[in-house]
Amino acid sequence: MLVGGNLSKIEESLNEEYALQDRDKVLFLEDVEETPESINDLLRALKEEKKFKNIKGILFGRMLNCYEKEKDIISLIKKWFKDEGYPVLFGFPSGHTESFEQIHYTLPLGVNIEINGTEGYIKFLENAVII
Repeated sequence: MLVGGNLSKIEESLNEEYALQDRDKVLFLEDVEETPESINDLLRALKEEKKFKNIKGILFGRMLNCYEKEKDIISLIKKWFKDEGYPVLFGFPSGHTESFEQIHYTLPLGVNIEINGTEGYIKFLENAVII
């Protein structure tokens, strides 16, 4: 099941009754206007709360205005997740956007998905809305 949202908001809610339920889930994480140092701190906070321990994968959004060079944020993410046994994808076109001219997808949180880190794709396994 796909869960997640804005990284800094998820971190703020860690000790609340509505904190992210992560067991056997794929996390979608995105943010805007955060520095790589701040993202590092946010990831550390989630790791300390064991939010990466029982997940099936991570799907990062574009991380809008969070870095000067994309390779910097990618190397940070690789550092955090290089030894994990689940797929981690970066740059999925969802979350905050600067322009409606960019390809941008609304992700249906709460639906089951397949995430493939080798081939770099996600596949929705059910409809988000049943009519």
